[in-house]
Amino acid sequence: DDKGSTLINTYQDGRGELPSFASKIWLDEAKNSLRAIIRHVNGRSYRSRVIGYVPISGISWEWMHFGAQHRNFVDYSAPFARAFQAWLKGEYGTPAALSAAHGSPYGDFSEVAVPKKEDRERNDGMFFLDPQKRRPLIDFRRFISQLIADDILGLARVVKEETGARALCGTYYGYVMYVLSPRWNETGHFAL
Repeated sequence: DDKGSTLINTYQDGRGELPSFASKIWLDEAKNSLRAIIRHVNGRSYRSRVIGYVPISGISWEWMHFGAQHRNFVDYSAPFARAFQAWLKGEYGTPAALSAAHGSPYGDFSEVAVPKKEDRERNDGMFFLDPQKRRPLIDFRRFISQLIADDILGLARVVKEETGARALCGTYYGYVMYVLSPRWNETGHFAL
């Protein structure tokens, strides 16, 4: 959380340390695990009865950021902050362009922090944000969704590579119809 704790409330009301979806180590391990499972299945007699794979992670395995259901505003880890800064660099190109869009003077992308909880709790009218006032939060929410989508696509690519594009691949993603509060705007489901 924004106070430095690494423990978050989990789906079944426990508390634990969970991976960051921005962690390259986590994603590489997830890809390697998926690759090993597919190779195992491909080497068995029942392989012809397996028509697809469903890469899953997050709250109830539906790719929502861990903790989002309990008003935990995550992720404040170093990999997440670096990924956000890199995403902003990709979007804006220069610190000057970012400064103009965000209305804050930045000398470098590394100066941008993950927004604090009180900023992330705000909306400007139901679930909308005013782009003139809240560009940093809009960008942050866009980043969260793009991060999840990129992780899913990376795992789906493993399925296609390992099966010669013969297996189906799907997952639980795109829950947007009931997202009416700040906490649900950060589930990561808006990059369909």
